[in-house]
Formats: sequence, C-alpha cells, structure tokens
Amino acid sequence: MNLKKLLPLLPLIVLLLVGCQQEPVNLDVEKSDLMRTDNEFAHLSAEKGASVAFRAYVSEDAILMPDRGHPIQGRDAIYEWMKGGDEVYSLVWEVLGVDVAKSAEMGWTWGEWRFTGPNQAGETVQAFGNYLFVWKKISGKWKVVADIRNPNPPPEQP
Repeated sequence: MNLKKLLPLLPLIVLLLVGCQQEPVNLDVEKSDLMRTDNEFAHLSAEKGASVAFRAYVSEDAILMPDRGHPIQGRDAIYEWMKGGDEVYSLVWEVLGVDVAKSAEMGWTWGEWRFTGPNQAGETVQAFGNYLFVWKKISGKWKVVADIRNPNPPPEQP
C-alpha cells in the first residue's frame, strides 16, 4: 500500500480517535452528588419511615444484608420486610464517607445507624451499628444495590 495515498486520511483518523474519547468524569462532583443522595435517603427515612425511604432509593434487584439476619433480595421483598414497622420504630443514619469509581457508574457510602423501637416487653430500646451502601447509577440516578450492616455497642457517653 502506498503511504502517500494514506497521508490525506491522517487528519480524519486523528479526528475520529480524539472525537471518540469519553468526556472526563469529575469525581469530586460525583462524590458530592452521591453524598447528597445518601443524606436525602437518610432524611426520608427519618421523616417518612424506613420502608418508604428504601422503596424510593434501592434498585429493583437490591440486596439487604441485615445484622443478625438472612439476606433479603429485591426492592419489593425489602419493602415487605420493613413495612408496617414505620409507626413503631425508626431507622436513622449519618453518612461518614463516600467514594466513587473512576467510571462514576458505581460508588459506596458508609456511616453509622441507629434503630429505635420497642422490645418484646414493649420498652423502647436502641441498637447501633455501621452500614455500607453500594450504589449504582441507573438511568442517571444513584440507587442502592447492596446494603450491608453490622451492629456496634452503644456509643460512649462523654
């Protein structure tokens, strides 16, 4: 093949290669967006109840791994497991950390949760723990695909 014939095509080839590159992702913006989303999720749980919040923020095929319990698969199953309890218990959490993959298609948040509700004797008790939410961007919105929790002892009083 004659290189002189290919020389006029060189600018077109370069233009195609440059034009096909993806726009760089601003990870700081993505982290901020994910932090805001988790805070909105937590606020909805505090205001309307955990079942309402989880139904709004988890993906259709999400998995919940509660402390001391078996995994629960799917948004509808998670909702069924939680519903009815919103009048008698509360689940609140504080986001302490966030990170996002370079592709900005997945991310994770972690923090501390507090559960308040009645025990078998009807007394109000609290439980505490850590959580890790794994998030995936679905149709441009962050959705929880995995919720992993573990219990902690109560926080130390000052």
